[in-house]
Amino acid sequence: MDIATIVGIVLGLVAIVGSILIMTSDFAMFGSISSFGIVFGGMIASVAVAFPLKDVLQLGAAMGAVFKGSGDELGSLVDEAVEASEVGRKGVADLENHIGNIKSFFFKDGAQMVVDGYSLEELTE
Repeated sequence: MDIATIVGIVLGLVAIVGSILIMTSDFAMFGSISSFGIVFGGMIASVAVAFPLKDVLQLGAAMGAVFKGSGDELGSLVDEAVEASEVGRKGVADLENHIGNIKSFFFKDGAQMVVDGYSLEELTE
């Protein structure tokens, strides 16, 4: 887990608890089961309406990835980038055939965007 994730969670909780303590020392005033159900039930319902079911069901895996970390090492990513750039010099068709050999999800997605003809501006966004 990245230290920034832990720091972000702690700072968020400190901000919430600090805000409550500034207003009152009665924590019970700020929480109730019904309000929790309304907020989180509505959140889950709106996500289910906005996204396809297969994406909604992947939510748990995505949250696990946040706390687990990517596992990508910089050295192997650099090696993949060098290899892909060498293949890409031969042509877009060769790069398209090479995409299946790329292990990093984000790098593979970026290489696919290059093959699909995205502009430099779209790639940097």
